Amino acid sequence: MQQEVTGLDEFDELLVATINEVLMDSLGPRNADIILRYLEQKSCPLPEVPRRLEVFSAELRVLLGFGRGQILGAASILEETIAIVMCSKSRIKFQEKPPIAFPQYITRLRAAFTEKKSKKKRGFSKKRATRRQPRSPRPSAAAQKKR
Repeated sequence: MQQEVTGLDEFDELLVATINEVLMDSLGPRNADIILRYLEQKSCPLPEVPRRLEVFSAELRVLLGFGRGQILGAASILEETIAIVMCSKSRIKFQEKPPIAFPQYITRLRAAFTEKKSKKKRGFSKKRATRRQPRSPRPSAAAQKKR
């Protein structure tokens, strides 16, 4: 089920595309479509997910389970996969120590994404041009023995 995404910022568009991709790749098109329709019925259509992270997470848990009697439930695994793919796509090395709720994780990832974008706009980068001082050559083993 492809839904048109309009009026979203860059991060939100990336999040919506990632959720759709993870659902399709993990569960197949038919099951992903069922989940997306279910979310729509619960007033949380895919384009609204970035603004309704708590509802998305709660409804995913209602539909798929979240670990009753298990180490991890399907909803938790999907949420973690969404977060991992988001980090990869946005090129952000962002690691939170579990347990962390999906809405909190995405909120923190959004902050890291926004910070990275603002640094980029200001002209900062990790590889700043710096003047290197030439290194003095190392004395050879023979020269060291003469000392």
